[in-house]
Amino acid sequence: MDIRIETFAHLPCEVNVFTINGKKAYVDDFGYSEDSSIPVNVDDAYVCQNRRFIPYYDRPIDGMLDEYNITLDEYNQICDMLEDKLYIGRCGLCL
Repeated sequence: MDIRIETFAHLPCEVNVFTINGKKAYVDDFGYSEDSSIPVNVDDAYVCQNRRFIPYYDRPIDGMLDEYNITLDEYNQICDMLEDKLYIGRCGLCL
């Protein structure tokens, strides 16, 4: 399995390049990104406090394993990679 995941330099919560076995891939096929915190004050309302990627472990969309030519175990490995790569925590780069 050949995977390439690169984020934008100034937007580390979004992928610039994501390919699986040479084919363009979509992060939304594997999970979603969210900021799970609640801002404490107005200064925190416009920055991420805990931005992270939430994977859809063991729940690929019908036909997706064949589309990317991967197994369910490889799908879960990709979820792990995205979770690691797209974990940002506190960030204020969007300001």
